[in-house]
Amino acid sequence: KDESLQQEIQAKDRRISELSSELEKQSRVRQELEHELKSKDESLNQELNGKDKRISELENELKQQSGFREELEQKLKSKDESLQQEIQAKDRRISELSSELEKQSRVRQELEHELKSKDESLEQAARDRSGLVSELESLKADKEKLQEKVASLDTRNKSLEREKKDFLDKMEKMKKTNDHKEMQQEAGLKMSANEWRKKSDKLWDGVSYIAPQQAIEFLSAAIEKEPERAELHNDRGLANMDEFRMQDSINDFTAAINLKPDFGEAYHNRGVALLKQGKAFAARKDFQMAAEHGVWIGLNYLKTPRYSPGILAKIIMALGLKKPELRWNQ
Repeated sequence: KDESLQQEIQAKDRRISELSSELEKQSRVRQELEHELKSKDESLNQELNGKDKRISELENELKQQSGFREELEQKLKSKDESLQQEIQAKDRRISELSSELEKQSRVRQELEHELKSKDESLEQAARDRSGLVSELESLKADKEKLQEKVASLDTRNKSLEREKKDFLDKMEKMKKTNDHKEMQQEAGLKMSANEWRKKSDKLWDGVSYIAPQQAIEFLSAAIEKEPERAELHNDRGLANMDEFRMQDSINDFTAAINLKPDFGEAYHNRGVALLKQGKAFAARKDFQMAAEHGVWIGLNYLKTPRYSPGILAKIIMALGLKKPELRWNQ
């Protein structure tokens, strides 16, 4: 019986040893899990802080854009007031010149009448007093002086007429310019986003925008009409890239991606912009995302030797084929 009890005690000791070992393993596993959980929490907190910072940056940028727009509207209003004042001043000058011209015309008529009277007087004096040569010569001298004065007045009148005509022509040009500007503003308010985009499309030669700054203005007007349309942000990103505004270009492509997460062309275009900034690692990530959404040209570009950019697009344009609705940088 003692031997049996000893065996049973030894068995119990072995079991206790096994359970202690198992407990130590569970404790180590628990510590590892707690460490991993703490690491996950720190990573998530960092990512959350990054998101909050990005939201703050976007809000600040939106405020800056609003301030810039208000400043432009104020400048436009100030310019219009300045033009109105200048037009009023020109009108007053024209009125003064017209008044002076009328006075000169009356003086000329008086002088012509006086000259006519002198001629008649000379003729009568010549008939009645043929012997008064000296008086006749004096009258002739007076006549010549009057003729010179009339000629001077004619020259002055012609000069005033030319000046008046120049002022009228300048006023007419200013009026046409102002009317054209008002018509453009009214047309811009009535135009839809598609109409603005069509205007920008006319500046696209199949490879790049031939007038990127003007394209940016057209596409900005379209975005103001339809801010949730991802394709408009993508197009403006290309125009900004052609204007060498890489950060603005990246912001536009990012906005397009946020509006349309499966927008492969926007991922590709942002990768090109990042690549031009020397950020190859970030560019590769965007090219991989673009490939996941059907646009492989970026990854192929990184894997193959570089070639003349846009050659296929140039051939298509030369053949007169229609360009695709969505565009991306080659």
